[in-house]
Amino acid sequence: MKLQKPTLISTTFNNLLVLLLISIFTISCEDSNDDNVDNPDDNIECQNSQTATSQAQNDFQNASNSEYENLCSAYKDALNLQILECGDEEGVLQTIIDDLGDCSLVVEPPVSNAEFYITGLFNGEPIIMQTGTSANYLLGCGGGLGVSGDPGDIIKRGYGALLASSIPFNENPAGDMSFDRFYEGPYVPPFQGTFDPAFNSSFPVGNYSHTEEFLNTDRGMRLEFYTKGVGSSSGVYYATTGGDQTNTVFTITESVSDNYNQSGETYYRQILTGTFNCMLYSTNGDPIEITDGTFRLRVVDECL
Repeated sequence: MKLQKPTLISTTFNNLLVLLLISIFTISCEDSNDDNVDNPDDNIECQNSQTATSQAQNDFQNASNSEYENLCSAYKDALNLQILECGDEEGVLQTIIDDLGDCSLVVEPPVSNAEFYITGLFNGEPIIMQTGTSANYLLGCGGGLGVSGDPGDIIKRGYGALLASSIPFNENPAGDMSFDRFYEGPYVPPFQGTFDPAFNSSFPVGNYSHTEEFLNTDRGMRLEFYTKGVGSSSGVYYATTGGDQTNTVFTITESVSDNYNQSGETYYRQILTGTFNCMLYSTNGDPIEITDGTFRLRVVDECL
């Protein structure tokens, strides 16, 4: 699945493109190494190879990260064939081949300095969901798993943070990260809130596994992902709960209170920063591997 058009062709590729254009207009079939060609202008093989090189270059220029290595190799093959059929007296084509190297693509993980964000490489494609952009991302409350009870019972409750664009019918991806069963305290009926000072100490720094089962009472985390916004009918929904999470790990690297007072009442909030690697699965079982994931989100005690 093509999640987002990447910006993978950098200055290096632009340099290659310039060299290729030079080669197309300056290298003629008169450079052919075939001594048996009386009239190089009639060398159909040379002309065909130049056309193939131009097409391969165009495909490579528009390659996504997942297509990069295959299209790079095809481009190199086309350049080598052009050298064979047309020659390369000035060494321009060979220079392009040398600069392409082994066609390995190193994609730098996306970095965000926004107030709140979820980022990562999704199947190698950089994805950034963050506030303070033209996409108008807002941070809302999500639902975390918890245990029901009667007033006064000691229970565990979860919380979530939904990061999504408020622009209607947008094409921007959205993410919902849950912090399941992090808070332990007295049960209070919904919409009343716990308003418990222990909330701020309920999200310690450390590593957390994926939330595997509803009845599991241990702390855990999970992620839901929407490719084109929460309400888009053309988007695809993915979740960590859809398949194997053997190597998944979520890490809270910083946990800072962000409480505020209103009408004499304290509302408890916690800003959580961290990293993660996990697998996402669509309803059809299609996987997305997230590597180098990062997040900075706020969970709130009054959002039930």
